[in-house]
Amino acid sequence: MSAILEPLNALSAAGLSAVLNTLWLALAVAAVIWLALRLMPRVNAATRHAVWWAVLALVVLMPLATLLPRPAPSVPSPARTEKQIRTRAQSSSSAVKPLVATDADAPAPPLTSAPLHALYSRAAAAPRVRVPIEFHPGNWPSRLLFLWMAVSCLLLGRIVQSYLHLRGLRNRARPASAELVVRFEQRLRDSRTSRAPQVLVSDEVISPLAAGFLPPVVILPDLLLEKIGEAELDYVLFHELAHVVRRDDWSNLMGRLASAAFVLHPVAAWVLRRIEREREIACDDWVVAATGSTVHYAATLARLFEFCCTRRRELLATGMAHRSSNLGERIEILLRPRFHSSPSVSLPGVSFCVAACLALLSFGVRVPGWVAFAKDSTVAVAYNQAVPQSQISARRIALAATLSPTRRAQSSATPPAILTDQDKTWRHEWKLTRHDSSSSKVRLSLISRDDDGNDRTNTQDVPLSSLAGFSLSVLDHDGPVSFEYVRDSGRILCDGRVTGGRASGPFTVVLNPSFVSALQKMGYAAPHDDEAFSLVTSDVTLGYARAVRDTGLTSSVSDLIGLQDHGVSSDYVRAVRQEGFTNLTASDISNLRDHGVEPNYLKAIKAAGPNLPIDEIDSLYDHGVKPDYYKSMKASVPQLSIEQIDSLFDHGVEPDSYKGFASADPKLSIEEIDSLRDHGVKPEYYRSMKSVDPNLSIEQIDSLFNHGVEPDSYKGFASANPKLSVEEIDSLRDHGVEPEFYQGIRAVDSTLSIEDIDSLRDHGVEPEYLKEIRALPDGFSISDISELRDHGITAKYIRDLHAMGVKNLTAAQIVHLRDGG
Repeated sequence: MSAILEPLNALSAAGLSAVLNTLWLALAVAAVIWLALRLMPRVNAATRHAVWWAVLALVVLMPLATLLPRPAPSVPSPARTEKQIRTRAQSSSSAVKPLVATDADAPAPPLTSAPLHALYSRAAAAPRVRVPIEFHPGNWPSRLLFLWMAVSCLLLGRIVQSYLHLRGLRNRARPASAELVVRFEQRLRDSRTSRAPQVLVSDEVISPLAAGFLPPVVILPDLLLEKIGEAELDYVLFHELAHVVRRDDWSNLMGRLASAAFVLHPVAAWVLRRIEREREIACDDWVVAATGSTVHYAATLARLFEFCCTRRRELLATGMAHRSSNLGERIEILLRPRFHSSPSVSLPGVSFCVAACLALLSFGVRVPGWVAFAKDSTVAVAYNQAVPQSQISARRIALAATLSPTRRAQSSATPPAILTDQDKTWRHEWKLTRHDSSSSKVRLSLISRDDDGNDRTNTQDVPLSSLAGFSLSVLDHDGPVSFEYVRDSGRILCDGRVTGGRASGPFTVVLNPSFVSALQKMGYAAPHDDEAFSLVTSDVTLGYARAVRDTGLTSSVSDLIGLQDHGVSSDYVRAVRQEGFTNLTASDISNLRDHGVEPNYLKAIKAAGPNLPIDEIDSLYDHGVKPDYYKSMKASVPQLSIEQIDSLFDHGVEPDSYKGFASADPKLSIEEIDSLRDHGVKPEYYRSMKSVDPNLSIEQIDSLFNHGVEPDSYKGFASANPKLSVEEIDSLRDHGVEPEFYQGIRAVDSTLSIEDIDSLRDHGVEPEYLKEIRALPDGFSISDISELRDHGITAKYIRDLHAMGVKNLTAAQIVHLRDGG
């Protein structure tokens, strides 16, 4: 049991210290963004909503940033830190020297003449400041982890329960009436969204709500439909559609999951409340932008809240008038002078706030942690006492044989207790953990740092057979560890310590002398330090070096490493050169391989374009441009650039189609031709539309084509009413309105709106029928006339009622009388 609880407690302590060490930074980020948004009153709610999501992401990721390497704190001790030694070592040499390959079996001088216990005594006696502050918490970090997990599981259970309840509510709801569906579909068209929600009615809810996820629905309560008018109903529909358009069902789910996962993180909980607040205000902005009315919408919110605040709230549904929707503040905002009612997100505003967050994060991760949870302080002493001096010296002698005099001095001046410190920042560091799914491999990371602190990391899944002196059982117990990572080109000597199932420490690269000698015989220069690291980690073999050399490619050791890292085989190099590309560098060939360019494509594209540079070939291949297509396009329009050809191909513009558009309008840009092709517009259609109305834009022609408006139909509408917009013509065509019908209706009543004409056409009202009904003295509205036509009531029937003395009836009463009699 202790073997399980001990690593769990160590993991819990590491996570808790990460959260505590970044809590101040999370507070600072949230405070700075809150203040910035307060000082920028013109930033709209949609932008603030996006900004707070970015802040939440940073707050969540901040604890992970503590895992990044940090510079070790300075220790005033005779045992100098590695950075000081490195600086002094560099000052003694003005040039980079090749790495000397040394036989590890050769005898080496001892590391130091001072006894080890003297070194330990000096290190222990040196005063130093304890940063971070260490606590010895015992087992309570794991208990806190269990508490956190229990609360999170409870909240996740509530989310699942809410989902099941919402799904049942959705299944039990009934379809809305035909009139409500028509009204909802009209609002849906006005919202211009690609989502297609369904409107339902339920007696189980009292607040309107939008729920997801595939597909979304809008559920309206019976009580609401009975108590509000048509104008207020439009505001309700617009608000719930705003949630659908903004995909708040998905963002609400993400927020609920984040709230469950970070329930005990105070800053994350506060940011989530800000996100929820801004979501509702952003939907209010959306409604105001769509309707242009703030006062009436605010009055609608206030009225809804009177009878919507007593019911439970659905966690996974977004409603406009529940108790936690900040209704009072929203109404106050609506009644202020409007500076920021735009429903769209401002990218500059988001970018500015995210940049501020990243600046704070960049500063914060460089600040050393101020709290840590330590194990019993006797561990390091036990390690120093448990390892015999003879074993440590023997290992250090083997390592010293591969080091320069300066490096040997550095190793001899640094006691093992300091070299195995887990917080030490090494110049060359290794880290090793278990493989996730294999018992025959481990995950080994090799990190090499330059003098500026930049890291170069190589992480591989290494078979245990490659690690001499290592077995998985070593990771089961904390303590020292030493092994060698053996490759054909050399070895990597690793010393360090196991802590909590993870091992780390410094490493030294030792090249195989015979390997270096064979490389030099092939004509390659002796590898330097950085090249030695990459030769071993990339596993460059002599066979590979010889095969690349035999292709005729002039390459260096660095080129060999680059080709190997990019998976470039010698056969690929040979095939590329055989196609006539003999002037390419190793980097050029690596780029071709990265882009998946095959030699046969090179041959064909060279025939189509003999002087094409490599980057343009890469671009053509990435976009799937066939050599024949490139050749045809260049033959038609020689001045076309590679980017333009790529764009035309991406949008499916064939050479003949391009010629047709160019002949119809030589001023058309590539982007405009792409847009026309995306919407299926043919050159003939474009030419005909331009002949009818030369002022039509590309977007308008795309829209007319999408709605099936033919040139003759457009001409008929334009001649009937030159003031008709393209959007109105599109709407008329969507409802099957022909120019003749439009002219006939306008002849009866020229004041009718496009929506009224669409409605009349949907209900089969012909111009003659409208004329006869309008001739009656009853003053029927358009909706009344549509209802009368739906029930087959003629003007003659109404005149007969008048003759019998039955007058002043509403359309509904006439329908009732007609259907009942």
